[in-house]
Order: sequence, then structure tokens, then C-alpha cells
Amino acid sequence: MIRTVAVIGAGTMGGPMAEHIHRAGFALTVSDPDPAVRQRFDAMGIATCVALADIQSVDAALVIVGTDEQMHGVARGLRAAAAPPRYLVIMSTTAPAEIAAIERQFADCGTHVVDAPISGAVMAARRAELTVLVGAAKDDFDALQPVFAAVGSAIVHCGKTGAGQMTKVVNNIIAISNQYVAAEAYRLAIEHGLELDRLLPALDLGSGRNFLSRRGATECERRTAPGRKRPKTIARSTLAAKRISTWRYRFSPTACGTMPCWPSGRCWKPRENLPGRTGNVFRVLGEMIAPEHISAKLCQ
Repeated sequence: MIRTVAVIGAGTMGGPMAEHIHRAGFALTVSDPDPAVRQRFDAMGIATCVALADIQSVDAALVIVGTDEQMHGVARGLRAAAAPPRYLVIMSTTAPAEIAAIERQFADCGTHVVDAPISGAVMAARRAELTVLVGAAKDDFDALQPVFAAVGSAIVHCGKTGAGQMTKVVNNIIAISNQYVAAEAYRLAIEHGLELDRLLPALDLGSGRNFLSRRGATECERRTAPGRKRPKTIARSTLAAKRISTWRYRFSPTACGTMPCWPSGRCWKPRENLPGRTGNVFRVLGEMIAPEHISAKLCQ
């Protein structure tokens, strides 16, 4: 049974998650280099620390940091501790190969490495409505279920260690590719005089439904209720649809295997083709989906 939990990295995502874990009744320690973050948790009566050596003999250490360098630094610190955690849970988004490297690092000390990347952004973290994609042995998944349930509303066992990260990568390849297809469609709609706040609910009734149309349609009925103002959700969906309709890159009729190609002949590189997107998901995709990973012949 999991009783003691350490959250390492209590920032935008990790902070709300730590609070939910505390409310769920776990004995919690928060490790973060930011004095303001530690002070906030100190005021809540939650143990805090900076040095990873101060995290001793916890049942589960959850790592929620921003970069691979930070993640590996945490792993080294915990591995050097006199009593490493029973479970090391990587909840940051990274490549499956990075998880495998950490798993090898802890192979001889009894620590079970689990990957559990999260999806849902800040509002979902605050509401404990994250989706948690878990890669772990079945017994480890079962043991950690109460911790995941404290922060998420959808907990998915994706397979063995590393499967959680791979599931998130695959999901986001599909999601981002769909956004580019939608960009073409929304651009066409705008050029022909369609209003997107009318189009999105209509799409949701047919096979063209997608994330933006679903959000818009959910609110469509509510906005017609007497006395109600235009809901923010449909307004945001319309705004997002208009924004992606202006994305610079267009699909070419050719393709490199299953990856889209652009008229220039270059393969899909998220860091270049998604302006302003710098999150871990885009970084990982940029590293995993590169021209050198696809047959040069297909790319010609």
C-alpha cells in the first residue's frame, strides 16, 4: 500500500497535483528549488525540501519537471540516496528511450520505474481531471492506482514501462496531424463565407467531428438558453479554429510513409511548423520524428 509520496517539481502542473495528493491523505513531501513554492507548501503543513537526499524511503516519488536534463538529474539524485523510493514515477513527457535509460539505472536497487505522462493541461490539473497514461507492470499499476486517482479522472494502463510515453507520442502525432487537416478545412470554410461558430456544431453531427467541433457543439445548446451570454468555450473553439486556419504550411499530395510532407519536400518538424509551441510534447515529437528516422527514398 502506498502511504508516503514525494512530488518533485511543484510548478504549474505539479503544484496542483501535489495539493490533491495531500488532500487524498498521503504523507507528502514536496521538493522544488523555488523558495516561494516551498513556502506555500510549508504554510499548508506539508514537508518540503530542496536536496533529493532528504527524500528517504518514500513509497512513490513522482517526477514532474520540464526537461530531460532535469529529469535525469532527479533520477541520479534519487539513485544516490541511501534509501531510493519503492516506485519512481516519471510523469513528465519524454521519449520512451529516456525511460528505458532510467529503468536500467535503477535495475539493481529494487526501485520500480513507471512512466505516467499526463494530459489535460493546467485546468485539468487544478480540477484533478487529468488523463494519466501509465506504462508499468500490472502489479505496479494496481499499487499506484490510488495516487493516480488523486490527480486524474481517466487512468489508462497502456502496457509495460515506456508504453505510457509511446501512447502519448502516438496520440499527439494524430492530434497535431488532424489540426493541420482542420486548418485546410477551416481555411476553405472561411474563404467561402462560412461562420465557424455555426460550422463547428454542424461538423460534430457528422464524420467531420473533431476536438474543436466537439467543444463547440457541447456549448451550442447552452448558448441559446434564455438569459445566457455567449459561452467562452464555443468562442474559444471558434478562435482556435480561425487561428489554425492561418497556419503557414499546407499539405502536399505526397507523403513520406505515414508522415506528411510539405511542398518544400521537408518532413514534418513540429518545432518549425508549430509556431509558438515549445511544450514537452512538441520537443519530444521534434526529436522522434525527424528526416533521419524516415526512409530517405520516401522523402524524395
